[in-house]
Amino acid sequence: GLNQYDSPLNPEAYYATLGPELWAQTNGKITHLVAAGSTGGTVSGTARFLKKKNQAIQVIMPDPHGSIFYDWWAHRKLVKPTSFEVEGVGKDSIPQALDLSLIDVMPRFSDEQAFATCRTIARRMGMMVGGSAGGNVHAALTLARKLKGPATVVAILCDSGTKYLSKIFNDEWMASKGYDVAAMDASAANRSAQ
Repeated sequence: GLNQYDSPLNPEAYYATLGPELWAQTNGKITHLVAAGSTGGTVSGTARFLKKKNQAIQVIMPDPHGSIFYDWWAHRKLVKPTSFEVEGVGKDSIPQALDLSLIDVMPRFSDEQAFATCRTIARRMGMMVGGSAGGNVHAALTLARKLKGPATVVAILCDSGTKYLSKIFNDEWMASKGYDVAAMDASAANRSAQ
């Protein structure tokens, strides 16, 4: 079978599809792309297309605490991975499909930040997204609060929350992992009221 982590066809698919779609849908006004990585295909291919169109576009690749991507990107240091609950992003090795030279910023996020964001999105917008998307939206919101002036920030919502009904959207599972579900949901309710 095809090795999606090391195949050049992986980022090429996003260079040919998602990159042009985001450029067209924003009328070329995209200023920031927020996309976490696992195989690296989505973020690398999309970023390469967008930067070819406008070199000033910032590519933000959120990385969960525990993944090795940040230390390799920031310090060229391979570290031992630690455990994290967010699925579909981060890794314990560097895939060949991931082009870290295209990444401008790599913020770290915790499982709790990703999961709280998933629950907030469900409450406020009626969309069920998974932890990868939660991490991306958390990073995009953090970025948006710091921006000065107009910007067009695109965050990739890469996974559905339906496969996480027994995890992220299950209060018992969340409590078993030590997350304060009542505080998360109260915070989401407060933001919804604003």
